[in-house]
Formats: sequence, structure tokens, C-alpha cells
Amino acid sequence: MGTPSIENSSIQLLVWSLNDTLFGVNTENCLETKADVEIFPVPFAKPHIAGIANLRGEISVVYDLGILLDQKKRTFQNKEMIVRLKINNKHFSIIVDSITEVIQDYFYNLKNASSYLNKERCQLTSHVLDSELGLIQILDLEKIYDT
Repeated sequence: MGTPSIENSSIQLLVWSLNDTLFGVNTENCLETKADVEIFPVPFAKPHIAGIANLRGEISVVYDLGILLDQKKRTFQNKEMIVRLKINNKHFSIIVDSITEVIQDYFYNLKNASSYLNKERCQLTSHVLDSELGLIQILDLEKIYDT
């Protein structure tokens, strides 16, 4: 019996909302989600760097995805909800409004982002998934980290 092809394989996604848009990442890249995280600003940081956070004794750079996607600048509360991520042994966090859920679907249901999104949005989004929740933009974590 052969190994299943990737087209028939499933993917598990952590889905969250940010400014009324759904985003997702493969749960294999998720380290944790945490609410009420205090973010400390970093002087002279790039505009999309919200600051740093101490998560279980580790310092994590916190990205403001909204700024990376040219959405309105967030008004930060003192505490934020974040998703802590890893890609190729690199760790960072993203601010989210709320975690929606974890869903499972098939790789073959993922569509190329360029079929659905404008060029600017496709720079950080690799795929989309049209789900019961709505259109979920699957983020390209390597590109976000390298921004």
C-alpha cells in the first residue's frame, strides 16, 4: 500500500479574525494562543512591530498583521490576544482580535490566493479556503517573518 498523495491529505488550521477578516495557519506552526498579553513597545522598530512580549520566560517579537496588510492602525489596549508561531525554527507572534476555531479540511480545497485577492494581499497570503465560516486567508509565515 503506497503513501497517500498530498492532494488527499488533510490540513488542520487555526483560524482567527482580525478587523473582520478571517486568517488561518497550519496548526503545525502554532506554539500557543494567549489572551491578555502585555506588549512592550520597542523604540525605533518598524511600524508593523507592535513590540515584544514575555511568554513563559521567552521574549517574542509581536507583529501587527493589520499594518502589514495596510489596514487601519490598531488602537492597542494594554493587553492583547496573540498567536505565537514558528517557522523554520524562527518564533514570533501576531496580534489577533479573537480565535475563531480549529478546522480540518483537505489540501485540495486550498485555492491559490491570487485567484481571490489583490496583488498586495497576496504578498503575505499563500492560499485561501472557502469554508462554512467564510473566506479564510492562509498566511505565508515565512514572508511575514522576513518582512
